[in-house]
Formats: sequence, C-alpha cells, structure tokens
Amino acid sequence: MQYGVERILTILVDNNVPMPYQQVKKSLYNGDVKEFVSLLNSIKKSIPYLIHKEKFNEGYFHSFFHVALTLIGMRPLSEVATSDGRIDMVINCPKTIYIMEFKYSPNDKDLSKVALEQIKSKKYHQPYIIQQKPIIGIGYSFGEVTREITNYRDETLYIPGIILELLTMII
Repeated sequence: MQYGVERILTILVDNNVPMPYQQVKKSLYNGDVKEFVSLLNSIKKSIPYLIHKEKFNEGYFHSFFHVALTLIGMRPLSEVATSDGRIDMVINCPKTIYIMEFKYSPNDKDLSKVALEQIKSKKYHQPYIIQQKPIIGIGYSFGEVTREITNYRDETLYIPGIILELLTMII
C-alpha cells in the first residue's frame, strides 16, 4: 500500500518544477482556464520591463507561451498544420485537448472572440476527435499596452459521444 501512495505522489508532484509553476499545469489539467490564464499572466508580469522587446507582436506572446509551458513539463505543439490552416497551439492533456489561437492588438483591443471564431470556422478540432477526449477551444487576446493576456474566450468544441453541432441545432 505504501508504494502505491508514493507512486501517486510522484505523479502529482514534479520535483523538477517549483510548486507555484506546477499550479499552471494543474489548472489546465483540471479544466480551470481562468486560473490558467491568471497564472500565466502572473509569470509574464514577473519579467522586468528592461528586458522586454521594443516591439511586440503575436509571435512574441506565442513564443512566451510555448517556452513557459515547455519548462513546466507540458508538451505544447505550435503551428500545427491542418487541411484548413495552422493551429497556433495544441496541448494534449491526459483528459482534455486544448486548441489555442492567439491574437495580438497594439491598442489592447479584445480580439479573443475573433481568435475563438477562427478555431471554430476552420474546425481545428476535427483531427483530434479520433482521440475521444473533450476538446476545448481557447481564443486569446494579447495587448501591447498591458503586455499580458487582455482577454480570452473558451468553448467546448467536442465531447465524446455527443455531436455538439446537432445539440446546438436542437436547442
């Protein structure tokens, strides 16, 4: 019995990643997108302004996401090619798949709706249905003025056994 408890604790706690950063991973694994965004913004805000690039763009924020998530032990896939375009980022968690689209605004305009609509209109989730996990689309909006995620929108795109498109037509 003791070995079982130790094994579970080893899986839940990654000693190579500081505890506060493990919370980022845990929040996404638990489906708490709001907490995930809040924690990523906290990490982003810890970067001194003196070492920021002069010019920001979508690639700057995308690369921050990619590096930060890789360092905490996640395996983000960036610029994933599909038959209809390129997905900015896919994160395949044990129980859920996240499809992410990033939009940048030099004046902090909220573009999260545009980002989420791109995921939906290009049906970026379809190649992942075969894995039979829930799929969540998240559209992010980044702002130059605030230098952080200014807003996000998330939506369930697929639940195993349920065809969401038919469900929305009925409702």
